[in-house]
Amino acid sequence: MSSFIGSPGQFLSSIVGGGVSAANAASVGASGTTFTPISASTPRQAITVFHGNSLTLDYSDTLTTLLAGNQASHPLLVWYGVNKGTGGISTPALASEFLAVVHRFYNQKRVCLLQFQELGNHIQNLGGSFATVRDATISYLANARSLGWKVAFHAPTPRAQKSDNAYSGSFSAWDPGRKATFDACRDYFLTHTEHADFTLDLAVQELSNPFDLTYYDPDGCHFTAAGILAKAAIVAAANASWVF
Repeated sequence: MSSFIGSPGQFLSSIVGGGVSAANAASVGASGTTFTPISASTPRQAITVFHGNSLTLDYSDTLTTLLAGNQASHPLLVWYGVNKGTGGISTPALASEFLAVVHRFYNQKRVCLLQFQELGNHIQNLGGSFATVRDATISYLANARSLGWKVAFHAPTPRAQKSDNAYSGSFSAWDPGRKATFDACRDYFLTHTEHADFTLDLAVQELSNPFDLTYYDPDGCHFTAAGILAKAAIVAAANASWVF
């Protein structure tokens, strides 16, 4: 069973009528994305946008299949999935691009679910402290929610560090201080779930051990094909639970 926090009823009860907002109507049209009106006789339609780092980017292929499976199980929900993950990106850059990259897909007649994952690059690439990373993430989540998105925060999986000599990839360069910052940030958002509508802990089942090379790459951070599939299954199951 997937590990997630949040009320499905809370999600659906918050969806209200209305069309594409004037602020993003032009960009939605320009993107080539078209939406048909929902009525009582048509299926509920949902748009989910994945926004984050390389650990978000690798959802694409498997989630297409798994969300199709959800749709087959729940014919009254039609999913539209968009992946806007970028390798190496950190939270400040994700916040800067949010309106142009993510919010153009927002539509009040849809169940609009933003799925966010990023902590590590802010620490690894920018040297962010616990307070800096925490506050930037809270700001990103609050802004998305203020614009009408239901937000699912994906608490990232554990990572290896330099003392874990089994790893030779880029993230093996993490010293104990950076690892402690990452763990503190992860624990904070798992505890303070008020910052998102839903909080999903990805470090469950097969993905709880970054030393397991069946699911993890040798860098102790990224995933093998089996790990990507396992992670996508956790996310897809949570998606179905959140909207029903």
